[in-house]
Amino acid sequence: MARITVRGPSRGSSLAFALGAFALGSAACGGAPDNAAGAGADSAPAAGAAGATPARVTSQIEVEVTGGPHAGRYTAKDTVPGCSYGVLKAGAWGNAYAPDAQDPKQLSGVQLEVPNSKAAASGTSAFWLDVSFGPILSIAGPGGTHYDVDTRDPARQTKGEGTVRVADRGSSGTVTFEAKTKEGVGLKGTINCHRVIRAGIDAPEGPRAPESG
Repeated sequence: MARITVRGPSRGSSLAFALGAFALGSAACGGAPDNAAGAGADSAPAAGAAGATPARVTSQIEVEVTGGPHAGRYTAKDTVPGCSYGVLKAGAWGNAYAPDAQDPKQLSGVQLEVPNSKAAASGTSAFWLDVSFGPILSIAGPGGTHYDVDTRDPARQTKGEGTVRVADRGSSGTVTFEAKTKEGVGLKGTINCHRVIRAGIDAPEGPRAPESG
């Protein structure tokens, strides 16, 4: 069974990255199943204003879950940069998509940390991945469901297994992952990064309001 939590993902530093490092309030077209209306749009309207100039999509996410109550394919798009290099630590690649949806069936987060981005060019088995559904954090009431794999430190107890590949093209990149949690839930996906935040080059953007529609 999937781990149910009211505290968000394990390893709190990674959650802080997802919710704080870029001040993400990700909404975009977040977490819609493949057959949801609007899943194919290339941009999302700015918050609250009808007819406003569409915000540029900075990353597109595709996730397939096999096994468990959330089995299926999901797509999401973000308009705030969530792909990074060297932000978590030197040489590390990160991805943070965390709209924190309240619907327990909706994709609410895809968070990834790859300690050695260069090694991941040919595929690495050392990474942390969390795919979540429903509320990431909840002060009162049940939290969301998290499917996570953590193989960053072989000296510690690892959770699950898999491979992540990172094609870092500087200002853009593509991440593919195929993993399995210790409970046997399969996680397979692609993250297309149209913009990458690079430590010492880019400044993080401020928070934004959830987008309408």
